Amino acid sequence: MASEELEQRYPKLRGAPVGVYEVFECQLVTINQFAQQGLLPQKDYGGYKSQKCDSLVIGRVPSVHAVAVGEHKQPGELSESTWVAVAADMLKTKCLPIGVRVGFVTDGVMTRWINGAASPCQK
Repeated sequence: MASEELEQRYPKLRGAPVGVYEVFECQLVTINQFAQQGLLPQKDYGGYKSQKCDSLVIGRVPSVHAVAVGEHKQPGELSESTWVAVAADMLKTKCLPIGVRVGFVTDGVMTRWINGAASPCQK
């Protein structure tokens, strides 16, 4: 099932251009919906298929692939003590399943970058 938000914001399924990449800013679009529209590789994302990406950066050459994924929080929601837990969750639920090398989390005040190829933290 296609996402109404994706179809309304990007009716031609082309994101905002940034060099050779495209940026999609959505809050309600799931990983599975991006894949169904050909914006992520078609594969089984398992239990993470319903995860939502606030920002998705893709490349289309040589084939469609995710470059980065981002999550937006409310201003002031991130702090030096809370961003690590948010980043760990994002690594596990978005970066690794999608296969991106770069993730980010921002609240408009603070932005933290995530190594999408890192091993998830064990608690």
